[in-house]
Amino acid sequence: MEIENPPSVARANVKGYLDAPGRGLCKVYVFDSPKCGNRLVIYGEVCFWHLIMAEGNPHVLRYILPRFDEGPINIRQYADVHLDGGDIERWHFSERSKKKKFSGELPSILKTAYDIAEARCLPLNWKILCAFQNRARGRFLEKESAVLRALFRERSSIQLDALINQPGADQGSMFAVLARKLALGSLETDLRTRMLSRQSVITQVQS
Repeated sequence: MEIENPPSVARANVKGYLDAPGRGLCKVYVFDSPKCGNRLVIYGEVCFWHLIMAEGNPHVLRYILPRFDEGPINIRQYADVHLDGGDIERWHFSERSKKKKFSGELPSILKTAYDIAEARCLPLNWKILCAFQNRARGRFLEKESAVLRALFRERSSIQLDALINQPGADQGSMFAVLARKLALGSLETDLRTRMLSRQSVITQVQS
C-alpha cells in the first residue's frame, strides 16, 4: 500500500484562480485530495467543507470540479460527484438553505452551510484524517497495513491509543492507514459527535 503524491498546481495556475473575474471576496482553498489523488483549487468555505466530508464518504468514489475559466463564480460552485453505484450527482453549494432550481442532465443536490453545522465534528475530523494521509504520501505502508489486519483478526474493536502504539509500527503511518480504512468504510468510529482522540474506539465493519 502506497499513498501517491498528487500532481502539483503551478503557482501561475493558482494565481489564475485568485484573479478570476467575479471571484470578489470568495475564499480560495488549495487542497490535496486523498480520494481524487490530485491537488484541487476550491472556491468558498461551503464547497471546501462539503468536499472534505466527501473524502470520508465510502459511497463517493471521486469528485470533479470545473476549471476557473469555465464561467462566472456563481456557476463554478458545483462538483460532479461519482458514486459507487455508477451514478453521478451534481452538488451545488450555497451559504443559504433556500431551495434552488438547477438545470442540466445530472441530478442536482444543494449543499448548504446549514448541512455543515448539522454534521457537527465530522468536517474537522475529516480535515485531520486527510492530513494524516497527505503526510504519508510516497511512503510504503505495507508493514502498518499488515499490523492493522492482524489486530482485527483477533478482535472487532480497539482503542486508537493501542492501535497506533503497536511495536515496530510508525505512528504517522498507522494514522494514515487508519484514515484510509475509515474513508473506505472498512473501519468506523464516532466522528460526528466527538473529535478523534486516543480514546476513540475503532471498530471493524462486518461485510
